[in-house]
Amino acid sequence: MRGRYDGQAARRLAEETMRVAAASKNNLADLINIALEKLVEANLEIPRFSTLDAMTSTARGQVNEEILAGIRDRMTEEERRRVLGLPDVIELDRKTLFNALKQNPGRATWSHFKRLKGHLEWVDGLGDTGKWLEQVASTKVVDFADEAEAQDAATLKEYTDDKRMALTACLAAKARMRARDDLATMLCKRMAAKAKKAREELAEIHRQQQKIVEALIGNYRTLLQQVDKEGPAQSARARAVALTKEALDALEGLGEELSAAEVTGRLDGRVSPAFLLLAEGLMVQSNGLDSLLSAVDKLGGFEAQYAQIEKVSTHHGDNWEVLLPSVP
Repeated sequence: MRGRYDGQAARRLAEETMRVAAASKNNLADLINIALEKLVEANLEIPRFSTLDAMTSTARGQVNEEILAGIRDRMTEEERRRVLGLPDVIELDRKTLFNALKQNPGRATWSHFKRLKGHLEWVDGLGDTGKWLEQVASTKVVDFADEAEAQDAATLKEYTDDKRMALTACLAAKARMRARDDLATMLCKRMAAKAKKAREELAEIHRQQQKIVEALIGNYRTLLQQVDKEGPAQSARARAVALTKEALDALEGLGEELSAAEVTGRLDGRVSPAFLLLAEGLMVQSNGLDSLLSAVDKLGGFEAQYAQIEKVSTHHGDNWEVLLPSVP
C-alpha cells in the first residue's frame, strides 16, 4: 500500500530522524534504514534513494561537526596543543607519539607491569578524556577511535584541526581503557597465582600437621597400652604392691601410717632407713599410677580412648577409600 504523498513532510521527518540517529550511529546505511522505518510508520511516501542518501550524508556531517566542536570546546588550550602535536613528535624508534597511542605496549604480564603502567600514565597525561567525551555516545567514540587507528600520522595531519583533535581524543580514550583493562587483567592473574600458591602452602601445612597428629596419636596409643590392665605399667604396679606388702609385713605392728624416720626412731636404727625409703617409694609409685588411671577414666576410660584413636586413624594419609559406598 502506497503512503500518502507529502514531499515536505517526508523530507522533514527523514531529516529529523537521521539527525537524532546520527548522534549515536555513524553508518549511512543504518541512518537510512531508521529513516525508512519512521516514514513507513507515518504512512508517508518514501523519497528516492538518491534523495535519502544525500540527506543522510548531510545530516551525519552536520551532527559530526557539532560533536567535533563540542570535544574541542571541552579541551583546554594546552590539551589541544598537546593532542595536535602527537603526529609531529618523533621518538627514538622513529615512530610518532600518535603511533605509540595506537599500539598496545605488550601483554598483560607481571614482567610488563612497569611498561604498561608507564603507558597508562602517559595516556592520562594527555588530558581528561572522560571530560572531553562526556556528551558523546559511546558508539560514536568507538567509530571515531577506529577511524583514527586506521590512519597513519601523515594522513591524520591532512584532517582539519577539529577532526584531528576529536579522533585522537577518542583514540586516547580507547588506549586508556585498554591499558586499564590490561592492568586489571594482570593484577587478577597475579592475585590468582598468589592465591593458588597460598592454597598449596596451606595444603602442605595441613599435611605436615597431619603427620604430627598421627605421631601424637601413635604415642598416645602406646602410652595407653603401657598403662592398660594388660600393659607393662600395670604389671609393674602389681609387682610394686606385692613388694610393698612384703616390706610392710616385715614391719608388722609398727603402723602403716608411720614415716620412715619415725619407724627408724622406734626401732633404734635396727631397720635400715634406705629400706624404709624404698618401701615408701613403692607406695608413691603406685599412687602415681593411680593418678594416671584416674585421668584416663575422666576421659571416658580406655575403651573410649581407643575408639577415638581408631576413628581419627581411619583417614590417615588422605585415606578416602573407606568413604566409598559398598557395591551391592
